[in-house]
Amino acid sequence: MLLRWARWTMFSTAAETSAWPAWTPPWFRAQGLHTYYETGIFSQRLALAYDLIADQLSAQEKGQIAEGFLRNSIEPAIREYFLNDRMPIAASNHMAHAVGGAIADCVALEGDIPDWEERFAPRLAELMASFEHLMNGLFPGDGSEAEPAGYENFAMEGMSWGASALASIGIRSAGLEKMLQSFWWERYIRIRADLMLDTGDFDGDLSALTGFAWSAEHSRDPSVRAFYESGNKRTLTAVSRLQDTGRALESAPGLLDLVCCTGPSPDPPTAPPSRVFPLRGSAVLRSGWGEEDAVISLRAGPWFNHEHHDQGTFQVAAFGEKLIGEAGYSDYYKDPRYLDYFTQAPGHNTIVVDHNPFSQGDYDGRYWKALQLHPSITRHLFSERFDYLTADLAPAYKGTLKQLTREYLFFKPGLLIIRDQISSAGTHSYSWLLHPPPGTKTSIHGAQATIAGSKGTALISTSEGSWSVIPQPMPVIAYSDFERGHIFPRSALELDSPPQARRTFLVGMRFAKLPGTESPLIWKETNNGVGFDVEAANSEIHGKFRTSSGELSLGKTVTDGNALLLARGATGREVFASHARKLSENQGQIVSSTAPVDLLLHESGATREYHIASSAPTTVTFPVSNAPSELVLDGKPASAHYAKGMIVINLTEGEHVVTLKR
Repeated sequence: MLLRWARWTMFSTAAETSAWPAWTPPWFRAQGLHTYYETGIFSQRLALAYDLIADQLSAQEKGQIAEGFLRNSIEPAIREYFLNDRMPIAASNHMAHAVGGAIADCVALEGDIPDWEERFAPRLAELMASFEHLMNGLFPGDGSEAEPAGYENFAMEGMSWGASALASIGIRSAGLEKMLQSFWWERYIRIRADLMLDTGDFDGDLSALTGFAWSAEHSRDPSVRAFYESGNKRTLTAVSRLQDTGRALESAPGLLDLVCCTGPSPDPPTAPPSRVFPLRGSAVLRSGWGEEDAVISLRAGPWFNHEHHDQGTFQVAAFGEKLIGEAGYSDYYKDPRYLDYFTQAPGHNTIVVDHNPFSQGDYDGRYWKALQLHPSITRHLFSERFDYLTADLAPAYKGTLKQLTREYLFFKPGLLIIRDQISSAGTHSYSWLLHPPPGTKTSIHGAQATIAGSKGTALISTSEGSWSVIPQPMPVIAYSDFERGHIFPRSALELDSPPQARRTFLVGMRFAKLPGTESPLIWKETNNGVGFDVEAANSEIHGKFRTSSGELSLGKTVTDGNALLLARGATGREVFASHARKLSENQGQIVSSTAPVDLLLHESGATREYHIASSAPTTVTFPVSNAPSELVLDGKPASAHYAKGMIVINLTEGEHVVTLKR
């Protein structure tokens, strides 16, 4: 009886709505739009309902529903996105739902309509062209998607309906693999469901991962499966009670959760802790995959749609809580400060010029081959204990700055150093911003500042200047639940420079568990650099950053590079030099390169491991007392020229690992 009632309900709904003149709301049609994402979601659900009851329908009833699908879903999507090409860059979750729903409607009718091949197959081909366009617009191919995390999950729902429908008739989209692998960005920024370090229009909370259900089931990739299963599916009955078609719908469990997962969950391989997503323009530096490990998420690049003007910004979580945040998400329909604060540089951890909230402007993107001037991650070097990354941020400032190079140096598990080198044709004042998360406690004392959470603290110090605490605007959404919780004031830590053409900011951040006895870095000036020393019970780190010409030295270790760091611990020692051709110790050469490289040496017992990143092909020379017993290049045994106590290796542009065993 219940099954018969359900089938009757589905038929009556499909039959009644198929008679409607349109599914797109009147306001949108009045603005010249043919479809909308809600139309796509409605189309998806009707396609499934039709598929479940099609064998119970007469030919006349099938024909009636087919005409409704054609008039209200398929044709509007074709006019909007194929004939009119209203979204040329195709980086749109709205388009994903409209096109995905129309494809689902088209495929659901296959085999049921006598003239399907004449009327619907050609239209399916047009929809597939738009679907392929989406594959390129949404998914750059580096393991990411072109929107903030919540919008990616939502777009993936629409794309999954389309991909699933096509798969049912034996069609695999040419860009499908990029879509299936796009979960990696969200995997790297996800500490838990309510703590994700993404930027743009996203609040850091994403419980359900419905958009990845179909990928988890059909990719046969254990990493996708593990990521999907980290979400909270709850119960699908909640969907029927949703009155909100906006963000609540976007983050709710959905019908796609029914497709996953069959079979046991395989153990996924452990991914490297840090990763760059160069085509999106994002990176994540991790000390590990545990919930209390440090996670640094940063942004420098062309990703587009619901983005903010926040190039260079970064967020940090450690000990299971956010310690460095941003102004955060606000309502883009209702908040009066959305356009001039929450989406602009002052709402993020970056540089503001002359106190101008619009310091960063629009920038080119990956969608226009002739317009490729945008911020980018220029170099990186990752290892087990140390990560280094450099970004060129000057293009975001639209000619105001000749140079803004931001370097991120992360000594795991808990030391982050940011160095900004700025130059301009004229004089400007520069503000360096850092946003404490709401609810944390902030204190300042001259060049030092502290952000304390409930479990951990960020101990912050600058090599020059004094911190100020500046009150910040309150997002209107902070008042949405004011009767059930606290409303915390917002503030930002700020370093201000006097007007000048050149400026360097050097800020160190130590992340320590509470209660603790650690203290902020103490910076000290030397003849041609600014340095620091950190000593703990079982480890020590020493660093120096160049301020003028001449060799840079720490004790008996010398380089011609721009930065030099030494670390010693239980697992051995590390030596790092940036943009260096030479590195020596005790007046003996450690390594030399014909081109400037970023270099990290890890030495443990009889093994030396060199991580080398170069922006050009280079020849690297390693002095050794004897021929090594083993030489490994990028994980594979290799041979190299050895003569007169020297090993010479030619390296291509990029990052390499050379291991020598004595």
